[in-house]
This record gives sequence, structure tokens and C-alpha cells, in this order.
Amino acid sequence: IGQPQLLIFSDGSIQAFGAVAYARWQTTNGFELRLIMSKCRVAPLKTIDIVRIELCGALLGTRLRTFIMKESNLEFKRVFHFTDSEIVKAMMNKSSYGFDTFEGNRLGEMQRVSNKDEYFWLPGAMNIADLITRGCAPENMDINSPWQNCLEVFKEPEEVWTQVKAPVPEVIPGLKKENRVTID
Repeated sequence: IGQPQLLIFSDGSIQAFGAVAYARWQTTNGFELRLIMSKCRVAPLKTIDIVRIELCGALLGTRLRTFIMKESNLEFKRVFHFTDSEIVKAMMNKSSYGFDTFEGNRLGEMQRVSNKDEYFWLPGAMNIADLITRGCAPENMDINSPWQNCLEVFKEPEEVWTQVKAPVPEVIPGLKKENRVTID
């Protein structure tokens, strides 16, 4: 019924970072979700902190969005970006120019394509992108698996899964020295 929604999940770990996108349609029986595409990258050999890896995962999600919107013939009613990193969620609420170069460049690209109201935090147990960054057995990705059809909670109305509030981090790493303050 109507236009689909685009749901993009991103995650990062010390092993990898990645993103996965689903189309969500309303039907006469509720909602159906289907995997559109995913992308994964191995984490750099040079150790970087987990916040930066999570940010790279969110950027990959934004790039998936751009690719899907350009290459598919679907028009999406709304786009949702999900992360289980409260720091990345908090970063999206700030201007990219207030961050150091690494964070600022990535946030700037993300903010050119999307807006902060499209980003939502969810607990790690609800983030299907965890399968990309932590791995799973092939038999857990069959045609009827959560990987192919997303988690059941996303078949509920939006209010169920968009109302989860992110814990507010005390400090946001990557802010330029003159912008570093604790968050109240």
C-alpha cells in the first residue's frame, strides 16, 4: 500500500564496519520488509577507536542510501537510519564544522545527504547490522531469516521502534578543543 520506507542499519566493531538496507511496505496484513543490499568493510589494521569505526559504518549507510535512491526505481516515503552508537547519534545533532578533520569530513558527507531527524538510536540487540560486523553462520541467513526479512519488531507501527531514546553521552569525542564541553 503506497510507497515503501527505507530502513538502514549501521554498525562497527574492531573487526569490521558495515550497513544494511531494507524496504518496508505496508500491506493489508501489516508490514513486510525485504533486504535490498548490504555493504561491509574490514576494520583498518591500524587500530582506531570504536567511535570512529561506528562513524565509518554510519557513513557507509549514508552511501548505501545514495546508491539505492539513484539506482533503483523506488521512491521512498521516508528514510530511517539506525545506529546502536549513542555517540554517533549525538554527533549527528551537531554541525560537522565543530569536529576534528576525521569526524568532520564524515559527518559533513552524512549531513549533506540526510538530516538529523532521520537518525535513530536502538539497542545493539535490535541492530541487524551486528551480523555484518560480528559474523554469523550461513545457515542463519536463509530465505526466512531475520537477515532477509529484518527483525519482527520493525513489522510493528513506527511508534514502537522510533520512540527508543538514546542515552546521552557525557562527552562527544572528536570535537575540536574549543567546542569540547560536557553535555547536560
